Amino acid sequence: MKLLAAPRLLLARWMPSSTAWLSLILVALLLTLELIGRTAVNDFYDALAGLALACALIIVVARHQRSPFPWLSWIERRAHRLWQRFERLKFDHGIDLRGTPPFPQRIPRWVFVLSSILFAWTVLAGTAWSFYPEGWRIPAVHVFYIGYLVVVSLLWLALITCIVTGVYLPIMLIDFVCKQMLGLSGWQMLEVAGIVGYFLLVSILAVFVPTIVVLALCALVFVVAGFISLQSSAAVPAVLWRSGADQPIYAVPIARLVAGIVALKALFLLNLLVTATGGRLFPGDSLPAAMPLTTLLGTAAAWLLPGAALLGIIRAGVWAGGNPARSTPPQVLLWSQNDDLGLAAAKIITTDWGWPVSLAKQSKAWEWHSLEQVGLEIVPPEQSEATEFAPRWPLKVSLEDLSGPIVKDRVSRRYEIQLRRIIARGISTLFKEVRSELGRKRGGGYWFAPHWWFMDHLGREEPQRREHDDQPGQLRPVGRPYFEILGQRARNHLYQIFRSVQVDMIFIETGISHQAINRVLRQIYEVYDRHAGKKRIEDYHFQGIPRVRVMIHDYAPDRQFESKGYPEPHFDDISRARVLHIFRDRGDREEVEDIPFDFSWEPAPTLGIH
Repeated sequence: MKLLAAPRLLLARWMPSSTAWLSLILVALLLTLELIGRTAVNDFYDALAGLALACALIIVVARHQRSPFPWLSWIERRAHRLWQRFERLKFDHGIDLRGTPPFPQRIPRWVFVLSSILFAWTVLAGTAWSFYPEGWRIPAVHVFYIGYLVVVSLLWLALITCIVTGVYLPIMLIDFVCKQMLGLSGWQMLEVAGIVGYFLLVSILAVFVPTIVVLALCALVFVVAGFISLQSSAAVPAVLWRSGADQPIYAVPIARLVAGIVALKALFLLNLLVTATGGRLFPGDSLPAAMPLTTLLGTAAAWLLPGAALLGIIRAGVWAGGNPARSTPPQVLLWSQNDDLGLAAAKIITTDWGWPVSLAKQSKAWEWHSLEQVGLEIVPPEQSEATEFAPRWPLKVSLEDLSGPIVKDRVSRRYEIQLRRIIARGISTLFKEVRSELGRKRGGGYWFAPHWWFMDHLGREEPQRREHDDQPGQLRPVGRPYFEILGQRARNHLYQIFRSVQVDMIFIETGISHQAINRVLRQIYEVYDRHAGKKRIEDYHFQGIPRVRVMIHDYAPDRQFESKGYPEPHFDDISRARVLHIFRDRGDREEVEDIPFDFSWEPAPTLGIH
């Protein structure tokens, strides 16, 4: 028995392990695919080969997690080193909400490098299709089939992503229009009809309209957006960036940044479509014999992208229309119990103020009119209250009163008061909803900035999870969006006030009540009104507000907020903003107070004995 066991142990030593066997099987599979793939006639066979290769890679990776392959571990180490080198090229970035003093505006160099690479890709793909009308697959498979298979698989993945996006976004838009905008009871059938009609339209366009139309649209978007991104624009708000800690800081206005991103996306989509559909651009072109699957996917992606682009245009229009920086004049609502008092003439006079005017046709109009409207009731001159100290609203005025400046000034002031009531109610509603959603969670805080168009929600900052964790995390939106609770006019009023008193954002510690927040805002209103918006707010303006401590800090590059007794909110290192912090009062003061020395000579009993 010992003589039989010895050869078996020797044979087991020389036999390959399961890891080696699996590596040999993978090599055999690659060689088989390389040889058989060269004989395939079109990319339908490439799809089967790609599926087989993907399954083999999934098995190898799953096995590697249990029993590592030496060669795959070597690849991982090299990839990790390459990624570490790539991370050195990352930029420090932040946001600039101040704008003064201005940073020099400059676009990173890699944007032009990437644009050049994408442009060269377009030229190369077009040249390949011009020399090989049946598909650029023909020369690629005879050079390196596995490499071609990897490239075409990535191309298919990108095209399928475009198709899914082009299907999902228009359906979401149709669902929103049917349910919220139209408000119809039988919206399900209307939604189905809209979806079927949309895909029918896409199919007709794909059959009868040449694909080059979509490519021309992508090229047009690239040219227009690229031209906008190269033009100078307002410096606030802007994105700050630098290539290293010792490098200068540059700014890119957000308008230019958005235009540049749109231009790069349009150029990338143009490359994808040229690479996939370069053999079928004009009417009468048939499917390329070598690449029919790629061309079909490219055609479907080409005609589904305009629907997704339409949703983007609508979204951009909504953002532009609801931009808090866009000035919104007061709305005047006129009403009169007697039509003979000249309601039409009153509308003409108030329209000359440059404000939108509407007429109330109901006898109880003031029970349903919005707080965004200022009501005026047209009465005879003897009943006018235009000059009363504390009149009741809607204000009773006569036609003669409308011709003077008194009524216009009172309407403007009344409009501000009503907007501030909307803001107070909205903040109360918002923080009640957030408290019910998050419960009694401790730590962290909220970033409140409804006057910026890119901040459409209250941002939740979670507390620090590790000691010395000062990296800014991703803000989590909580509560309903600002446009539902405050509205565009109230946000515009906050924009005018905050920019005048030089407050860019507000950080609110968890646990602060909505009553305290409204008290802080009322103090801001008072400083704004008293100094006509020409004085910036300071810490001492908030003395006397109970149970809160308000601090204002000017964030600047490499200048963060530091406090021993109060939480330090996360902020990007090179961001610049003036932030108002609302903390729970700890009952102490950060400045050192000297105890005064008693210089009186009045004798006192020794040891306190009387």
